Amino acid sequence: MVLQYVPLALTALSAGASIFSKKKAKKKSTMDKNQKKLWNDYHQGINGQGPLAGLYSFDANKARENYMQNVGRPQYENYQENIVPEITGAFRQKGLGNSSYAAQALERGGRKTQSNITAGMNDYLFKQEESINNRKANAINNSFNTKTFDYERPQEQPWDAFLNGAGGAAGKYVFDQFSSYNTPSTKGVK
Repeated sequence: MVLQYVPLALTALSAGASIFSKKKAKKKSTMDKNQKKLWNDYHQGINGQGPLAGLYSFDANKARENYMQNVGRPQYENYQENIVPEITGAFRQKGLGNSSYAAQALERGGRKTQSNITAGMNDYLFKQEESINNRKANAINNSFNTKTFDYERPQEQPWDAFLNGAGGAAGKYVFDQFSSYNTPSTKGVK
């Protein structure tokens, strides 16, 4: 008589074990200590701080200086060395070398050169700043899409496996027994 309650007891133990012995998954970093340091520097850099701050910052004065040295100065030198002699030579050939017409032509040429340098520099500065902003936006998006941790699933203990297996078998046995008691017998009925 006691043996018939063993499957029921195992089922109860299994249910209790599954309810009370649930182990939580531990949160575990997917980075080693060097990666964590670089990750921290990366985030500081996005905010304009730390050793990587220069990657995502824009220095307009430095950009202007760079443009003037590499583009503006050569254009101005070209104006002085090539365009001014061309303009003055054309007016001298006509006998108007010291005229106000020559001075106006030189002034227009100088204004046009300066205007080209200024327009080019403004375009250059805009593109440089846009490039930095895009780089920063990409860094932020990458930051959101980087998984820096994972969950470590707890190992099932042998006792848990036994109770889960025994509970399943015991539950099937109890169900079969319950079904046989509640199913009307068809013996002798024709």
